[in-house]
Amino acid sequence: MPLSAYLLREVSAGLDLRSQEGRNQLLQRARPLLTAIVAPATALLLRKEVAALSGVSQAELEALYEIKPVARAARRGYQKAGRSAPSAHRLLLQCLIAKPELGTQVSAEWHGEGAEAEAVAAVLLVLREGDSAMSSPALTQLFQGTTHEKTLAAAEADMLSWGENFDVSAEFAGLISKHSEGQRRQQFQALQTKLAHGGLSNLTDPEREQYLFLLQRS
Repeated sequence: MPLSAYLLREVSAGLDLRSQEGRNQLLQRARPLLTAIVAPATALLLRKEVAALSGVSQAELEALYEIKPVARAARRGYQKAGRSAPSAHRLLLQCLIAKPELGTQVSAEWHGEGAEAEAVAAVLLVLREGDSAMSSPALTQLFQGTTHEKTLAAAEADMLSWGENFDVSAEFAGLISKHSEGQRRQQFQALQTKLAHGGLSNLTDPEREQYLFLLQRS
C-alpha cells in the first residue's frame, strides 16, 4: 500500500465522512500529520486527499492549519528533460481521478487498448453504475487490491506535476474530442475498405447511412 494511502486510512479509521461531524474529526486528526510531513510529494498528495474528504479546498485546509502551500511544479512538469509526455489514456485517467463527475460525459461506447485504457474503462463502469459524485480518494481506494491499482497509483503520482493553472475540464474535453475524432476516422476507413472491395452493395443500409454521415463530417 502506498504510504499516503496508509496514512489516510489510519487518520480516517472509524469516521463517518458522510456527516459533518466525521469530516470535522478528520480535519482534527489529520492536522498533526499534515503539519509534520515535509516531503513535498507526500505532503501535497495528502493535503489534496484530506481536503477532498473533508469537503474543503486545499487552500482552505492550508489556511486552517496555518501551513505554507507546498511548492508546486510548473504546469506540464512532465515535459522536462528525461520525462516523456503521458499517453492520452493516462491523461484521461488522471482527469477522471481529479474530477470523477466528468465520467458522466463519456459515451458508453468508449473503448481503447492497453492497461491504461482498461483502467479508464473500469473507472467509467464504476462511475456509471455507482456514484459519479464520489471523491477522488474514495475512487482510488475502491481499486486497491485490484489489477488496476498500480495503473491508478502511477497516474495519480504524475498528477503531482500539475501546476495550479492546470485546467482539468478543458484537458478532459480536448481528450474526448480527439478520441471521438479518432474513432470516426477508423470507422470511415473501415467503410471505405468495404466499398473498395464491393461497392455500395457491400454495405448494409445502416452502414451506408453511417458512411454518408461520416463523409459529410470529414
